[in-house]
Amino acid sequence: MVGGGFTVDHNTAEIHYNLSVKQVRPLRHGMIIEADFEDPAGNGYYVVRERVQRWRRRYSLRSPPVCGVRARKRYLVMLRVLNDGGDDELWHDVFYVTSHLDEDVMPEPPVTTWPGRNLTPYQ
Repeated sequence: MVGGGFTVDHNTAEIHYNLSVKQVRPLRHGMIIEADFEDPAGNGYYVVRERVQRWRRRYSLRSPPVCGVRARKRYLVMLRVLNDGGDDELWHDVFYVTSHLDEDVMPEPPVTTWPGRNLTPYQ
């Protein structure tokens, strides 16, 4: 793993987990890199998977938007490498991510759009 943490997107008023992973040893094409992000709201885990490709050495895993993030609280992240079929675990690691901001500091979602901006998902 290279790094990870929370990303706050003020344009869409969303918080995501972001995880950067770099291969240390070569992985076979088609293997699966899986990240399980603890849901801060307490509803289990968000599971994100990415297939290994021959030409890539770095991978970025991003969770869907999360709610309930609290400052200075540790959230569990499990990183795994699975075989091609996704049923055998070949490697795993467990670590924690801490946010420095509460969800309370998030701005309200935008109510208007302007040229060059995607429509807000709240409309």
